[in-house]
Amino acid sequence: MLRIKEVYDDYVKELKSDKAKVEDSLDKLHTSLKYVERKLHKARCFIRNHFLVSYDELIKMRSSDYKLIKIERYSGSGIKRYACTDAEVHSIFSILKQRLELKRSVGLMLKHLTELTDEIISETEFRFILQEFNSNIADEIIKGYHFNPGNYIGLIRIKKKKRVGKNVNWGDSNKKKAEILARGGIPYNKETAPDGEEWLVYFISEYAYWWYWNKGNCRLTNKSIFSFTPMFAQKGNLSKYRKNNPLAELKYDE
Repeated sequence: MLRIKEVYDDYVKELKSDKAKVEDSLDKLHTSLKYVERKLHKARCFIRNHFLVSYDELIKMRSSDYKLIKIERYSGSGIKRYACTDAEVHSIFSILKQRLELKRSVGLMLKHLTELTDEIISETEFRFILQEFNSNIADEIIKGYHFNPGNYIGLIRIKKKKRVGKNVNWGDSNKKKAEILARGGIPYNKETAPDGEEWLVYFISEYAYWWYWNKGNCRLTNKSIFSFTPMFAQKGNLSKYRKNNPLAELKYDE
C-alpha cells in the first residue's frame, strides 16, 4: 500500500530532479548569451560607423524593428573611408537575433524554474491537497463518473451485479444483534441459542454495488497482484448516495 509520505517523497524528488535539469539548461543559456554579447560588443565600432542608430538603442530594439534601421554603406573620409558589405550587415543582424532569442529562452527558463520552486510544498500542504482531490474524485465516482488516473492504469468506477440468492447485510445485521443484546435478549445461534431472536438482515435490492478497478487497459506489469481498496468511509458514502437517490442504479454499469 502506498502511503502519503512515500508519494510526497517521490513528488519532491521528481521536482528537485526537474529543477536541477532546468538550472543546468539555464547555465548553458547564460554561457551562450555571454558569448553572443561579447561578439556584439566587439562589433561596436562597426555599428557606430554604419548603423544610423546608437549601440544602446540597437540592443533594446525588437527584431521586427531591425528593418527600419538605415545603413550607411560608407563611413569616414579620404583614405580612411570604410565600406561595409551586405554579409557584414547580415552578420550583425544575425548576432542581434541570436541575442534576442537567447534572452527570450532565459526568461522562459527562469519562469519555469520559479514555477518548479513554488511547486515544492510542505508535506502537510501536499497531504491536504491530495486528500481534498481524492475526496472530490470519490464524490464524482459515486455519482457514476468513470475516473481515469492516466498512465494506462485502468479506470475506477462503481460496478453493479445481480445478486444470486440471499445476501446478508452485515452492517444492519450487526446493528440489530447489538440492539437485541442491549435490551437483554438472546440473538439466534444454531448451536447455542436455537430459540433466540433472528438478527440476520438480508439485502432486498436486486443488485449489489461496489467500488471497482477496471484493468481493461491497464499496462502495469503483474497487474493481477494489485488491488484497489477504497477507504471504509467511501463505502458508506456510496450506500448513503444510493439511499438518497432512488435512480442512482441507472448510472452504474455491470
